[in-house]
Amino acid sequence: MLFVIATKLTTAANAIFLQFTAPIYLLILEPVFLKTKFEKKNLIALIFCLFGMVLFFFGKLDMTSIKGNLLAIGSGISFALFTLFLKWKKQIHKTENTIVYIIAGNILVCIFCFPLVYDKLMVEFSQAMILLYMGVFQIGISYIIFNEGIKYISATESMIIAMLEAILNPVWVFLGVGEVPTVYSIIGSVIILLTIVWRNLFIKPEEKINIAD
Repeated sequence: MLFVIATKLTTAANAIFLQFTAPIYLLILEPVFLKTKFEKKNLIALIFCLFGMVLFFFGKLDMTSIKGNLLAIGSGISFALFTLFLKWKKQIHKTENTIVYIIAGNILVCIFCFPLVYDKLMVEFSQAMILLYMGVFQIGISYIIFNEGIKYISATESMIIAMLEAILNPVWVFLGVGEVPTVYSIIGSVIILLTIVWRNLFIKPEEKINIAD
């Protein structure tokens, strides 16, 4: 919800970039609250990913909209806390299906937002189809996959990998409407992609087993 409001008050580039500051908070919060080991490789990966994000959004970032940027930062903090909560539940209740909490959270958001949009609920068929697609694929299936994947990796790593969402946006735009990304966007995307590949190759098989346990 904070992210959606932020996109109305600041640029989309700002909202996306500041939302994906979530790994920064997790880098500190996860060792403190989940008693995990501080991983230097996560810090290195995060620095490279943030550098790639700066290149990716080069010329598009605008820090003049303080309110929108603060909401986007709040979105990043909320994303980090959400991921931390899921990982915590996975640790203390290994057999519990945490998808229930995700569903409950989305229901609460719907209830909270309903008074703000009830007078705008009349939508065209094409808009309804877009909403259905987003609800099933962009939100529903993606949360199911995320919920399952976080069992096997740390909360911080899950957020670093989630940065792929941002860099894949230009790919879908190019395939959909033919808009060619800038050179800086391509370089930034490559840096993030290679960093994520490096980060995952850096983990030994036994480390992944320990995280899952």
